[in-house]
Amino acid sequence: MVKSEDKMSSSSADSTEHVNKKRRIDKDSFGTNMVQVKVGPGKKLFKLHKKILCNVAPYFEAAFEGGFVEVTEQVLELPDEDAAMFRHFELWVYTGDVLATGESDADISWDSLVGLYIFGEIRGIPNLQNAAIDALIDKQSSQNAIPTRFLPRVYDSTPEDSSLRRLFVDWVACLAAMIPNDRYTPTPPEAPHQWFKKTARMNYPKDFLFDLAFAQYQLRTGDKTVMSDFKSKRADYYVKPRAATSKSPVNGQE
Repeated sequence: MVKSEDKMSSSSADSTEHVNKKRRIDKDSFGTNMVQVKVGPGKKLFKLHKKILCNVAPYFEAAFEGGFVEVTEQVLELPDEDAAMFRHFELWVYTGDVLATGESDADISWDSLVGLYIFGEIRGIPNLQNAAIDALIDKQSSQNAIPTRFLPRVYDSTPEDSSLRRLFVDWVACLAAMIPNDRYTPTPPEAPHQWFKKTARMNYPKDFLFDLAFAQYQLRTGDKTVMSDFKSKRADYYVKPRAATSKSPVNGQE
């Protein structure tokens, strides 16, 4: 019998606090030079301070300082990225938060959140990935929904040890294990049954099904405990910054 607890393991301290909080902006972090980033097929234009953007990740430093954009024009094109996602990235660059003041998790789509994590994965920005994890957990908690339709994208765009993969697996394994349970009411109520319909299973990546089976095995053996409050263990899904890679936006701290 699976026991329901508000923890996944005893290895990390409970914390409902975000790892990325809004920071006091240091004007010296900005510099004076501006660069342009054109995003998506429509080439939506974003203008950012070069110094703070290059401070975020070596990818941008290489782009604007290493010669794979024209030095004179300082324009970087990202045709395969989504402009809505990049708008939240721009907010994060300047504030450390993917949402603007007054916005809630309802103001950012699942698509943008998954996209932010993958953007950070590809370009080596672990602090952005952690901000996306925070926002994903907040959105799931408030909506009582699991966006399983994004599983193919998650598994196509992340490595085997991805924290985003693990979060999706634990969502499905742990929350499905608690039903029926007055501590968790999915939205819509029939959602868990829809997760495992044949038409849904056919769209799930094989690696996800294997990961889910292993997670369910761990629940049965007691190696993993059911977690209803993912906010309390958000740090378990954080990506550890790699050596000499991305820094936090604004203040440039490691």
